[in-house]
Amino acid sequence: SSVRGVFKIVDKGLQPIAPGNKYMPYWMAFYYEPTKSTWYGLHGLIWIPRSDGSRWVESESNIGKRISGGCIRMLVEDAKYLYGIFEKGDYVLIHD
Repeated sequence: SSVRGVFKIVDKGLQPIAPGNKYMPYWMAFYYEPTKSTWYGLHGLIWIPRSDGSRWVESESNIGKRISGGCIRMLVEDAKYLYGIFEKGDYVLIHD
């Protein structure tokens, strides 16, 4: 993420769909970037449905890399764990 600091979880969703038909498992939004009109959040590795009904799933090698507009990607199991403990209004510390 390009933002650092303490933020409140402001929204949660089990698998919201981002632009490009990308599903973000266990999404937890923590910051809105008005200059980009986009939300930053924590979520599991994305997946995209294929025409044959299967899923393309993002590579685990993307964890820890800056490849998005500001989201923090995690293993789906880790995102699910955090999703289960964090509630809207809870604070998260985003740092290097």
